[in-house]
Amino acid sequence: MTVCIRRPSPALIIAILALATAGSGTAVAVTSGNGDSLITVNTLSANRLKTGTVKTVPWSGIVLRGTWTNGSRAPKVARDVDGFLHLRGVAIGDGTTATVGILPASARPTVAIYLGAHGKQGSNVPIMLQPNGSIIVKATLSPNMLVDLDGITYSP
Repeated sequence: MTVCIRRPSPALIIAILALATAGSGTAVAVTSGNGDSLITVNTLSANRLKTGTVKTVPWSGIVLRGTWTNGSRAPKVARDVDGFLHLRGVAIGDGTTATVGILPASARPTVAIYLGAHGKQGSNVPIMLQPNGSIIVKATLSPNMLVDLDGITYSP
C-alpha cells in the first residue's frame, strides 16, 4: 500500500502563515510588559489623568406634560461629544394624553423621528420626537402607561 502525500496548496500555506502570525502577535503583546511601560509620555493612562480633566455629559430635564409623572428616574436628555442625543428615565401616564413631554430646544430633532421605547413587561411603545420638541406616544393609551426612555439615542 502506497501513501501519496500531496503538496499543500498556496491558499493553505497563506492560511497557516496568517494563523501563526496572529497567534504570535497576541503572545508578544501579552508578554511585552505592563501598560505604563508601553505608553509614551504625551498619551494618557488612567493613573495619569488629573482630577476634573474628564467632563461628564450634562443631563437636562424633560418637561412632562398633562398627567405624565416621573417614574423610578426622571426623564432626561444629554448630548455627547459627537453630537448624539441620549434619553433616559421613566414616565408614567394615566392614559388621557399622548404627549409625554417636551425636549429642551437644544435637543429637538430637525425632522420627526419615530423610535421604540420600553413599556411594561418589556413591551414596545412606539414614540415620535417632533421638531417642536414634543415626545408623543404613538400607541393605544392605557391607564398607568409606562414609557422607559433608557437606551434611546438619536441624531438631531
